Amino acid sequence: MQAATIQRRIEALPTLSRSGKRVNGLHRLMRSPHLFERAYEKVSRNKGALTPGVDGKTFDGMSLAKLADIASPSYSSEGA
Repeated sequence: MQAATIQRRIEALPTLSRSGKRVNGLHRLMRSPHLFERAYEKVSRNKGALTPGVDGKTFDGMSLAKLADIASPSYSSEGA
């Protein structure tokens, strides 16, 4: 999917949800590297990125390459 299409579909989610309409392809949308990149851009600028999470890790060690790996269909969280 192209970035513009992904962006448009993400922005439509609240309206679809409120109206009770079905969201087709949500799993594919959630695996989009564009979505992960946008989230990375927002979170990495946040002061809370250096705050440890429940696993004790901080976001400062994250990279776009790691996010691309997570977004890939073959990703397994067991090794993470």
